[in-house]
This record gives sequence, structure tokens and C-alpha cells, in this order.
Amino acid sequence: MIKNSRLNLSELRGDERLNFELGYDSHALLSLLLDIEDEFGIEVPPERVPKLVGVAVADLVAMIESERPSVREGSS
Repeated sequence: MIKNSRLNLSELRGDERLNFELGYDSHALLSLLLDIEDEFGIEVPPERVPKLVGVAVADLVAMIESERPSVREGSS
């Protein structure tokens, strides 16, 4: 579970939408994004936030993965 979120990631389906099926309003969505930024070490550009309203969980995961810095194997 992401620290301040009520989402239990293991129980989510990829087609569920944050504001429709999961009941996220704008305040809850912003809190979730802040938690995601902290948890995954990314920064969601402010211009992308409005595009996340109504986004499916699978699309949110894809966005997180595209924003994460790549980690090189074997680097110290």
C-alpha cells in the first residue's frame, strides 16, 4: 500500500479508473501523486496532472514506469 493512500495495490485491476470506480476526487488524486513521487523517486510534471483525472490504473502504472529513472545493473 502506498503510504497515505487507501489503495492496496495488490487488489487493483488495471481497468479501474481512479475517480470513477475508486472514488478519487481531486484532493485524493493530488495526495496519491505526491505519495507516488516520494515512493518511486519521480516528479510528475504539473501539466500531466489534469490528464490523470479518470485515468485507468494500468495507465497510471505506465506513467510511473516511464518517469522512473533507469537503474543500471551492476553499478555501485
